[in-house]
Amino acid sequence: MHCIFWFLIIIGIVIALYFIIKCCTSNTQIIGTAKSQHRIESPLLEKAITLWKRNGKDLQKEVAASTNISTLLSQQESESELSQFCGKAVIISMDKSKDRLDEMVPEINKYFAGELLVQRFHAIARPKNGALGCLLSHAAALSHNEGKNILVLEDDFEFTVSKKKLLENLRAVKNTLGDRWDVIVFGQYCKDWGPIGTGDQVKRLYHNTTTSGYLVNKNYVSVLRDLWFDLIARVGHKPRLKGCENCDQEQTKLQEKDIWIGFSQSLGRQKITKSTIWNGVNNNQWKALGDQFQGWAGKKYPLRTRPRQQVKLIGVIVDKPAKLGLLEKIYQNYRKGNILVFISTSKIPNLNFPEIVGVDVADLQGKMELVYLSELV
Repeated sequence: MHCIFWFLIIIGIVIALYFIIKCCTSNTQIIGTAKSQHRIESPLLEKAITLWKRNGKDLQKEVAASTNISTLLSQQESESELSQFCGKAVIISMDKSKDRLDEMVPEINKYFAGELLVQRFHAIARPKNGALGCLLSHAAALSHNEGKNILVLEDDFEFTVSKKKLLENLRAVKNTLGDRWDVIVFGQYCKDWGPIGTGDQVKRLYHNTTTSGYLVNKNYVSVLRDLWFDLIARVGHKPRLKGCENCDQEQTKLQEKDIWIGFSQSLGRQKITKSTIWNGVNNNQWKALGDQFQGWAGKKYPLRTRPRQQVKLIGVIVDKPAKLGLLEKIYQNYRKGNILVFISTSKIPNLNFPEIVGVDVADLQGKMELVYLSELV
């Protein structure tokens, strides 16, 4: 009898423990696909998400607070042609890669000496996670634009055109779009593009994946930087990033809707150097747009060329009082890829955008596409 009694007691305890465990594990969340599901207890999931977000925010603060920057070249000519396109240049270089910077300095002198402020940003190092260090460094470099167009170059970038050709290409962008572009790509790795405007020199890039060299419009700096800040918050906790989580891949999310500009012949490229992100050598020795995707790469990444995008002249008739902030927003975002001018009866104070003053609107009919400000707000 005693044995039966204790047996029943043990059975009762086992059943009680079963129901207790079942109740504790019922508050779980299932993540994953139908083929592969993993159960994670809610407190652990919440802790993981909280840690993830905190790490992302901490990394964002690290980037925002990064002031490790030094001057390589001072600007002496205040009104050079180059400075009209670019307010300053920032070279991202790791402290351990002094040889790369030393090789780059003569070329920087050749193209920018006296005409442009050139600064070195001491890259944020992540020895075991080079892709994250690259992401952090690019986001930090853009934080130093000081309200100007900023040219960002990695220390293994080299020009493949002369300074004369560089200026010729930048003039072509200005003649085509004015300053209504977002990014001008100096080092191209592109598989999707199309001509924009009337000529064949300027191209609009729809899928470009390199950050070796790029010029960012001052009105677009925050857009690109915030995209990378968001990526930092999402992946900053990871010990290693996937290829699709690198900053040069993430930027393609903006290129379909925004105006990223390249050329039939790239302005520059990465040198043949050992990568600090992956265990291999960068060998980007192409010049013409699409050359890098010939052969096996062309099969894996099929090229796409799009129809020509026409550039229209659009006049916004200021038919109601408007704050400068509103006009600035309209100028930056309305019908990107076209030239925009404001039309007013009298000069708008402190307006830094193209403006036509005191002209009869009837005289502009047929010369440009006209839209009233009151229709846009």
